[in-house]
Amino acid sequence: RAVKRVLPGDDSQLVLVIDQFEELFTLVDEEPMRAHFMDSLITAVSDPRSQIRVIITLRADFYDRPLNYVRFGELVQKRTEVVLPLTGEEIEAAVTRPAERVGLQLERGLITAIVTDVREQPGALPLLQYALTELFERREGRSLTLAAYNNIGGTMGALARRADELYAGLGKDGQEAARQMFLRLVTLGEGTEDTRRRIFQSELLSLGQDKDMMGLVLDSFGRYRLLTFDNDPQTRASTVEVAHEALIRQWTRLREWLSTSREDLRAQRRVTSAAHDWLEANQDRSFLVSGNRLDQLETWYKTTTLALTVNERAYIDAALARREEQRAQEVARAEREQALERQAVTRLRALVGVMAGAAVIAFLLSIFAFSQSQAAQAAQREAEIARDDAEVARVDAEKNAQEANSLTLAANARNALTTESNPMLALGLALAANAAYQPPTVEVSRVLASAVYAPGVRARLEGHTSAVTAVAYSTDGTQVASGSADGTLRLWDIATSATVWEVTSDGIFTSVVFSPDGTIVYAANTDMT
Repeated sequence: RAVKRVLPGDDSQLVLVIDQFEELFTLVDEEPMRAHFMDSLITAVSDPRSQIRVIITLRADFYDRPLNYVRFGELVQKRTEVVLPLTGEEIEAAVTRPAERVGLQLERGLITAIVTDVREQPGALPLLQYALTELFERREGRSLTLAAYNNIGGTMGALARRADELYAGLGKDGQEAARQMFLRLVTLGEGTEDTRRRIFQSELLSLGQDKDMMGLVLDSFGRYRLLTFDNDPQTRASTVEVAHEALIRQWTRLREWLSTSREDLRAQRRVTSAAHDWLEANQDRSFLVSGNRLDQLETWYKTTTLALTVNERAYIDAALARREEQRAQEVARAEREQALERQAVTRLRALVGVMAGAAVIAFLLSIFAFSQSQAAQAAQREAEIARDDAEVARVDAEKNAQEANSLTLAANARNALTTESNPMLALGLALAANAAYQPPTVEVSRVLASAVYAPGVRARLEGHTSAVTAVAYSTDGTQVASGSADGTLRLWDIATSATVWEVTSDGIFTSVVFSPDGTIVYAANTDMT
C-alpha cells in the first residue's frame, strides 16, 4: 500500500535494495521479528500485482542462513545471482572511471599498486573504499599520488593504520575506554567470522568509565569514519556501530583483544541478556540467577577485566543480595529449630523430675498406710479400705515411674541419634523406652520411628574368608549372592543372615547376577568357568 501511494498510477516499479542482509541474523536477536520481516518481503515480491522489486546483497559465509526459512529459502535458490571477485581490469575500472567523472588524475603506478593490493584478496573492497576516501582527502590539486597511497598504508593497511593512530593518540584512560567500546561493538561468530554489533550509545556511557572520556573516544573514531552513528527506528535513541566490518578482520590490536577476551565476552553477553529480561519483568526476583551458576558468575564478576553497565551490575548485585538474604533466613530458621528443641528437652526434664517426685511420695504414703493398717487391726474394714487406697496409689506411682523412665530413655535415645550420631545405641534406647511403659507416649513413638529409620547396620553376613569381589541382589530383595577371592560363591537369606547354599572353585569370582525371575544365579570366575 505504501508503494502505491509513492508511485504514479502507471506501470512504474520501485526497486528496494537491502545491503548486508546478513545483519538480519547478526544484529536482530528476536526470531519472531526476523521471521516477520522475511515473510513481508516474500509477500511483497510474490503478489502478481506487486510493483516492488527487491535486491538483496548477502555475504557468502551467510548464504545458508536464509535457507532455514522454507518459503524464503526457495526464493533464494531460484533467484540467486553469484557475484564473483573483480578481475584486475574490473578493479581498475572501478577506480579510474569515478575519478575521471570528477576530473581527477591518477599518478603513474598508482592504479597498478591498487590492483596488486586488492586482487585475489577476499573482503578487500570495503578496505579499498576507505583507502580511496583517505587518498581523496590527501590529493594534490586534482591528482591522486602514489606517495599519498603509500603513506596511508595502502588498501590493506589504511583502515588498521588509522585505527592505530587514533588509539595511540589517546591517553591510558582513553585507550582502556576504546578497548571496552570496540569489544562491545563486535558480535562473536559461532562457526562464522565475527561481525559488527549495533548498540545504544547509552550502553557505552553507562560503563564504569569516565563518560566524558568515552564521549571523546566515540567522537575521535567517528570523525575518521571508523564508527557510524544513527538512531533506533523505534526508540529514536542514539546508536553506534563499526563502520567497516573489515576493521574487525584487519585491525591486529582488535583481533588480539577479541582473542584474549572471547570467553569473557560470552559471559558478559549472557549477563546483558539476563539483565534485560530482568528489567523487562519489572525486576522480578525469579529472573535472577541462583545456585552454582550464581557462584560461577560471582567469580567471573570479581575477576573480569570487562566493564559492565549500570544495569548489568545491578542485576548481579541483586542476585548476590538475594542469596545473602536466603542464607540469613536459613540461619534464622536453624536457630529457631534449635531453640524449640532446647525447650522440648527442658520440659521433658521437668516432667521426669515431677514423675520421680510423685513416685517417692507415693511410696512413702504406701508405707504409712501399711503401718496404720497394722496399728488399727480393731478397725479391719477401715484398714482394708486404706490398704486398697494405698495399693491404687502404689500402682499409679509405678506407672508414673515407668512413664518417667520411658521418657528418660527416649531423651537419651534422641541424644544418641542427633548429638552422638550413634543410630544403633539410639535404636536400643528407643526400644527400651517403648517397652518401659505401655501404651508408649507420643514422644517415645517419635524417637523410636527416628531411630528405626536412621541409617545403620541392619544385617551382617559372615562366612567369606577373603575379600568379597562380586555382589548381586535378587529382584524381590530377599536374597543376596556374593563371590569372594577365597573361591566361594554363597547365596544368603537376608532376613535370617543364613547361608542358603555355597559353591567353591579354584579361581576368584569376578561377577555375579540373578536371572530376571530370581531363580538362577550366574557367576563368572577367573578359572574361565
